[in-house]
Amino acid sequence: MQDATARRNDPITSHRAADRMNTEDRLTEAEQFTLDAIAEYPGRTAKQLERLKNDIEGVIHRRIATLVRKGKVRKEYPKNCREALLYLMIKDTLF
Repeated sequence: MQDATARRNDPITSHRAADRMNTEDRLTEAEQFTLDAIAEYPGRTAKQLERLKNDIEGVIHRRIATLVRKGKVRKEYPKNCREALLYLMIKDTLF
């Protein structure tokens, strides 16, 4: 994917939008760690993933909302369950 650019004489809002577009799809190390955990153990809760990956700092739990917002992860709430099951989203389809 090619980076978005703004011309030198474009307004500052165009430069900000280009910067935002260039960083939106990039994942932090913590987000990638979370995606890898969900890929390895799909259909688990955040708490279960943290136990399985020995995540004592709660990295997985803190990154889920961001990944849902970016469209990388889908939450599913089964009946009689307060915690969401997590699944990867690949090109807007459940994986």
